[in-house]
Amino acid sequence: MAKKNNQDCLKKLIAMREKVNWEIEDERREFLVQLNPLVKDWKGKLPNLRDIFRKGEIDWLLLENEASDISPKVSLIKFVIKTGYKDEPKVDENGELLFRRTTELHRANKWTFDVRNLFKVYDRFDVNYTDESGLTHLHMACKHGFDYFVEKFLRLGQDPNCVCQETGDSPLHSTVIWDTRTNNRMIKLLLEHGANPNLANNDGSTPMHIICKNMLDMSTAAEPFFETHDRKHHTVLFNAQDKWDQTPLHYALAEGSQRIAQMLLERGADRNVVNAEGSTPLHVLTFFKIDDKVNQAIKVDVRDKLGRTPLQLAVAGVMPNTVNILLNHGADLSEFIFPTLSHFNKAINYIYDKLRIACRLQLVVAHL
Repeated sequence: MAKKNNQDCLKKLIAMREKVNWEIEDERREFLVQLNPLVKDWKGKLPNLRDIFRKGEIDWLLLENEASDISPKVSLIKFVIKTGYKDEPKVDENGELLFRRTTELHRANKWTFDVRNLFKVYDRFDVNYTDESGLTHLHMACKHGFDYFVEKFLRLGQDPNCVCQETGDSPLHSTVIWDTRTNNRMIKLLLEHGANPNLANNDGSTPMHIICKNMLDMSTAAEPFFETHDRKHHTVLFNAQDKWDQTPLHYALAEGSQRIAQMLLERGADRNVVNAEGSTPLHVLTFFKIDDKVNQAIKVDVRDKLGRTPLQLAVAGVMPNTVNILLNHGADLSEFIFPTLSHFNKAINYIYDKLRIACRLQLVVAHL
């Protein structure tokens, strides 16, 4: 009886497929709805899917499964992997591999579990499938931290500088979103295989901009860029400006990444470069605590496009320690204009303790 029940799943799958007119989309969709619960509770011998489905039908099922509202989606993916199904690359009339193709891997972009498992289906690394946006399988491996797959792609000659046209992101951009030892290794692999550390995406951001924008400590991800620069393997443009004219130093200081800011300064990052608002890194955040080791002239009285000096911003931000540091480094009081009430309101909105505000304001005035 158990043997009969085990055979029932296979017979049911074959019968279901035979009833479908694959040319009719509604019938295909209904088949997919019925397929998920069947494979979820599958019993017995696993089928050879190529004996049941024609070429391209499994591709459609996987792609549509990801795009549909069917839940759980994982059942079908797991089932396909269990059967040992492997994707067969498409070739042109000359037998050349076709790499322009959207796969289930592209659609499963958000889910690391799906991506890892789908690399068991799409296990060819001599072809880097690219969807209509320019997103590649190499981008996916980088984004989800699969250093083993990244190494395979690179060893088989895939381009480390391939760019996703929709975002302008290179594989390096996709890799620097996390600060882990695995990502550190992937960054090194990409750089060793010729990745350009200065490629800018559609926002004008280089990988170093992405690292410095992150609210987390990204020093592990930054290390390979500093190493490749120091060893003169590739000059990294640490003063590159994005479409807002922001440099990596602007972002590092804004996010409080003192370690990265120090490393940038030691390698010639310009603390006086002006962004689109006319602000230097000094306007963004005072960095004198990390500046003593770096011998570079600082314009402490530089004004942004609104005519504000770092000292005025520090006063408006109710930051007595910063005010004191600026004055100790030569900030000019002779033409100092006290910030308007509106400037104070913006800063005070973030400080809820009124007594603390009053104390800090007293300290600010005392320094002046």
